[in-house]
Parts: sequence; structure tokens; C-alpha cells
Amino acid sequence: LLQVSIPPLKLTGQTARLACLYDLEGDALYSIKWYKGGREFFRYVQRDQPPMQVFPVEGVTVDKSQSDEFQVTLIQLTVASAGRYKCEVSVDAPSFQTSFSTVEMNIIKNKQKGLTISGAEMPLHDDDEIQINCTSNRSKPAAELHWYVNGFKVNY
Repeated sequence: LLQVSIPPLKLTGQTARLACLYDLEGDALYSIKWYKGGREFFRYVQRDQPPMQVFPVEGVTVDKSQSDEFQVTLIQLTVASAGRYKCEVSVDAPSFQTSFSTVEMNIIKNKQKGLTISGAEMPLHDDDEIQINCTSNRSKPAAELHWYVNGFKVNY
């Protein structure tokens, strides 16, 4: 197993391409299996008919038309799609040698409306003291808010 390539961060509703790069060193491929959190959701066994199988796992929707022995494409990502993904490669008989690698993928839940700022009334003058509130909608991970005035961060 050379490399497992998974995007570390995606937004809900997006698509993710998970790639498993391997070198069989002359052996024949037996199977490629993908797991999320220890549960198998995709299997490719070249000698089976059909060679590709998909199993139900929460947060995982496989686009079979864009998946094969080298990659799996997940569509309609949700917060439940976040987690540890493992690719497992096995060579054929007689050795059935198996190798695997695990990578984490995080999902950000994105809302249409982001921030609400209230409290400032115009016009403001140089020595005016103001109280302003900035509220963020719910998000995952939680939003981190900072204020800047004329390009300088405000410590509060």
C-alpha cells in the first residue's frame, strides 16, 4: 500500500474522492475493501460478478459509476460522513497478503446565512463608544469570531 488519499475537510452536500494507491509487486489483486469507523461499505473483488459491492453505512453514499478498484466516490456528504476511513488491499492466493491504511475526514456543516451584526448606529465619531454584537449561526465545527478595526485585531 503506497498511499490513501482522502480529502481531510469537506462541506456537507459535497462529493469526496477516496483513492487507494498500491503496488502489488507482481502479485494479482484479490480485493480492495473500504471501511468507515470499522464498518465495511465498499468491496471490489475482481473475480466476483459483479466485482463491486456496496454495503449500507450511515453517512456513506457511494457513486458506483465513479468507483472502482482504485477509488471510491462519496456523494451527498453529511455530518455523519465524518470519521476514520480505511483502505485494505489483499493480493490473491497463495499468500493473500493484506495491507491497510487509515485516514480521517472531517465534514463542515455550512449554513446559507452566516453572521448577524447588530448594535452599531451611524454616524459614528472618533471618540464614540459603541457596543456591537456579532452572532454566528450554528456550525460544525463551532465558528471562531474575531473583531478587527482598521485592520487591527480587537482584544476584548
